[in-house]
Amino acid sequence: GERPRDPPRGGRFPPWVCRVAASWAPAQARGALDQILVETAGFYNRASDAIVFVNTGFVARPVNVGAAENLGLELASRARFWRAVQLSISYTLQRSLQRDPERSYDGKDLPRHPRHALAARLEASQRLFARELRGHAELSWASQSYLDRANLQRVPARQLLAAGLSADVAYHLALTLEVRNLLDHQVEQQALEPAPSPGFTSTPVAVADIAGLPLPGRSFFLSLEWSR
Repeated sequence: GERPRDPPRGGRFPPWVCRVAASWAPAQARGALDQILVETAGFYNRASDAIVFVNTGFVARPVNVGAAENLGLELASRARFWRAVQLSISYTLQRSLQRDPERSYDGKDLPRHPRHALAARLEASQRLFARELRGHAELSWASQSYLDRANLQRVPARQLLAAGLSADVAYHLALTLEVRNLLDHQVEQQALEPAPSPGFTSTPVAVADIAGLPLPGRSFFLSLEWSR
């Protein structure tokens, strides 16, 4: 990346990391709920020479952005019902900011750092005809993020749904069919700031990952797994 910033910038913003976490997991089952785990963590860190990937045109390169702060909260929970159905949820809230004497960058979000990210997965298993069947549904959501330091190149928020079914066949083999982007979500309406006119306030943008690469539509995956 770029050469490190000259002191005194780093000297005025010494690196620092803090993380506090707690978890809860009762030992006794509670009716149909036979297993539960809840975890939470708060974190804060700052860096004097943070390096992140920044998009320049269609090329991403690592850049030393100098001083930066990252403050956030993480929540995760996992619960199992009737020893057959499991629900897992995780959520991250973070505020990642640049601290730069350049006014165009100071206080702007770090590239590729969405403020909100949520993942939820529901799994179920059942024996049928002496075979183990497993199914799952998965939801992922991330808020808007940016590709550049000035926060001009935006990646729209995205929500994707996936589902799959797996079955034990024979000789320690499992066959799995998974459908990703189940709803074929490919376009997101992105707000225009400022809006050119009252009747033109948003524009269609391809759904993309945090690197700005467009994501495929509905996709099917078939896999065969062997385990002992």
